[in-house]
Amino acid sequence: MNLVLLATQVTAMLALVAPFAPLRVPRVPPMTPTLSRSALIRLTASAETSTFGPPTDEDRKRLQDACPSPLLQPREVITTVMNSIHRASWDNPRPFFGFEVLNRFLSPSHQYPVELELRGNKATPQSLSRYLRQPHKRELLAWNEYRWDGDLQLMAESREAFQQISVRSGSDAAWTSVRLMLVRVEPTSHPHSQWMLDAVFVSEPDNTPGVSETLPPAATAALIGTADGAAAAWAAGGDAWEAVFTSPLDTPLDASEQQRLFDAFDIDRSGTISRQEFRQVVADLGLAIPSDELTQLVREADVDQSGELDFDEFSSLLGKAVEGGATVAGRFASEVSKASRDMYTESPRQVVETVMKALRNSDDPYPLHGAEVAVRYCSPTNKASQLSPQAFASYLREPWYEILTEWDEMQVDAVEEEDVEAFLAERWEQLRLNVAEVDTLVRRSDDSSWTIVNFRMSRHNGRWLMDSLSIN
Repeated sequence: MNLVLLATQVTAMLALVAPFAPLRVPRVPPMTPTLSRSALIRLTASAETSTFGPPTDEDRKRLQDACPSPLLQPREVITTVMNSIHRASWDNPRPFFGFEVLNRFLSPSHQYPVELELRGNKATPQSLSRYLRQPHKRELLAWNEYRWDGDLQLMAESREAFQQISVRSGSDAAWTSVRLMLVRVEPTSHPHSQWMLDAVFVSEPDNTPGVSETLPPAATAALIGTADGAAAAWAAGGDAWEAVFTSPLDTPLDASEQQRLFDAFDIDRSGTISRQEFRQVVADLGLAIPSDELTQLVREADVDQSGELDFDEFSSLLGKAVEGGATVAGRFASEVSKASRDMYTESPRQVVETVMKALRNSDDPYPLHGAEVAVRYCSPTNKASQLSPQAFASYLREPWYEILTEWDEMQVDAVEEEDVEAFLAERWEQLRLNVAEVDTLVRRSDDSSWTIVNFRMSRHNGRWLMDSLSIN
């Protein structure tokens, strides 16, 4: 029986709020979700929510002193975040003001500070503005109206909070779903924890693939590193903006990551990478590097002109990731490094394994933990993301869902990781498309046949989340 259990995602945005000045926090009537009892789980609100508009002048004045505080509740933080990212707050009362405020509310585990720390860079309002202006966040940054969708969900023993909202650019525009994740952070200045933004997931999956399909113009890439250049690239749009955006987060791989990537390029396991192998992997990754530039790239990397790249030469080439799109070698190194890191971080199969194991041991290490994990990995388009762990757990008791909590054997449909070429091909396809489908076989010890659980997933801010699942 088919079942769309809607699932996963969480990652990038910002929050802020004044510790003393009273905030204009939107109040909404409580919502009571109603679910259809069928193989297709759907969540709908029983009451219309109020719609809230752009920040007022008074709201922007309050942003001046806004900062995390133990006194602020999650929805107050989200309200401040929404006010700060509205276009009216970007450069008022000073350039990059809104991003300056947002930066105060990012948790230490948020994607933006984590990536900058890897490179040894300091967060700035300018780089944060570039980070947020990714194509899949356009609807969020263009908001002029928003509303709460469902109740705030506290998880992980009240250390995490999830809130679904909808945004749109005007009264005639379509609504876009956004899911925000907040975490409690223990500051060093006082003993009380405070809510900070850990991730923001917009309904549209990531549309900036791990490796670009087009080569950014050299003239645009040269703009990287200056505020004026960033502004010019943003105004130009398209490839110009992508070239600027990739720069702040280009991080060379460490030694172990470089070795793993070297082994993937070394198809015949000879200990060196031939020019043919190099070209083959570049082609497989879809890097749009013209033949003459690729020839020059390989020639420059092959320092001893042996016709093959040893590990040291390959490592030196990857180290050029810090150059970003400013050079052919820098673009290649940064994009391949990013793709490699993404390939070996949490994959769709690993997310499925995490969710299935949590559901099987649903009350370990505390009650409803399994349901919490499943809801946490729901994408913003998955209406199950608005369910409380209690409501989610109640549906798992339905006969057609029981297999999710009673299975004794599990096999995740996957390419064997020992087959490096096939494994890389599978992961690259997922990264390019930012969507994935994973089949999982499960059965009880006394079952004579396997049950197929199909997961459809999408990638949001680098995290794989569940859009739906069906059981056959």
